Amino acid sequence: MSVAPERPAPAAFALPAARWGQRAGALLLDLLVQLLLVVAVAVVVGFVTDWGEYRYEDTDATATAPYWAAWAIGVGIASAFLYPWLLLGLMRGRTPGRRIVGIRVVRNDGGPVGLGTAFLREALAKGALGLFTVPLLLSFLWPLWDPHQRAIHDLVCSTRVVLDGEDEVDAFGGDRLAAPVPGSLLPPPPPAPGRPAGHGEREDLAGRIGLDG
Repeated sequence: MSVAPERPAPAAFALPAARWGQRAGALLLDLLVQLLLVVAVAVVVGFVTDWGEYRYEDTDATATAPYWAAWAIGVGIASAFLYPWLLLGLMRGRTPGRRIVGIRVVRNDGGPVGLGTAFLREALAKGALGLFTVPLLLSFLWPLWDPHQRAIHDLVCSTRVVLDGEDEVDAFGGDRLAAPVPGSLLPPPPPAPGRPAGHGEREDLAGRIGLDG
């Protein structure tokens, strides 16, 4: 009876996971950035329109609303979806809040998330959870007891939040920058200090000559 070889762990699990406090701090900082954006838009629109009001008249009722309030609501709703999606995809798993705290989102294979994965994670998964208060709160707290400190939307989208500044690793835990990708134009890694290039090859050749003799 043959035993199936053990599959290597996904590359992201070789990187140190972000703590729950770091994730919460990054979320608060990103919410602050979005709030400042909404306030800035509201103030600009208020000055441009001289703090005027929009008047809507119907046969049954008449309603008024400040222009700046309408713009603030619109920008707030748009930023709730566009801000995390676009920045996460364009900044290789980072947002301003995550960058300040020092964490980033990666795929389970260790690579950075792109716009597609970021859309699934931020717009679809979080959006679906956000339709109900309890699942969204549960996902926010899930890293506290998950063995790899993942939220529900991480489990759904095969992502993980790790400490930033760590090198990406392959599935076996090796540094992806340790050797050039076959066929790439990157130069080979430099030899170890105090060891001239080709030293190991000459030793192997000398050993084979000695054995043949």
